[in-house]
Amino acid sequence: MEPGSLEVVCGPMFSGKTSTLIRRVHSAQAHGMTVAVLKPVVDTRHDESAVYSHDGTCVSAQWIERDARSLPQGFDLIAIDEVQFLSFDAVPNIMEAVVKGAHVVAAGLDLTFRGEPFGPVPALLTLADRVTKLTGECVKCGRESTRTQRRGGVADTVLVGGAETYEPRCLSCFDPKGGA
Repeated sequence: MEPGSLEVVCGPMFSGKTSTLIRRVHSAQAHGMTVAVLKPVVDTRHDESAVYSHDGTCVSAQWIERDARSLPQGFDLIAIDEVQFLSFDAVPNIMEAVVKGAHVVAAGLDLTFRGEPFGPVPALLTLADRVTKLTGECVKCGRESTRTQRRGGVADTVLVGGAETYEPRCLSCFDPKGGA
């Protein structure tokens, strides 16, 4: 059996991570590959089990538990969105799928709103065969954004939200304490 591969697509909010994941899915489907698209049960921004990008594209998905213990088998490509919401226990389960021949694309934030490593993403980055690190545009100065700024004072690391809660910032304009 030929081993698969792991690609991690990471970067700040509004950098195109989910759009990139969806493009990988569509490309695989166009080439006749079998595809499973997954999203963590923690991602509650949309009621339906689908992955949505900020540019309006979407693809059907299945919910996955935080430890990814029940990854589907027999697919050529397994695409996981919002991978930062998975637990560290998901890492060996993802790697098991790779060893069994699946090509896994995992997309998510690499840093929290505090600028700290986020969930299992750092571990997946070290194991990845390919890393696609994206950037956006800072809403303050227009330079390249590498950070996600949370607006408001909620201290919890996980706070699911979109443009109403987060904005892309460059390192110079980023305030890890959450200032506007």
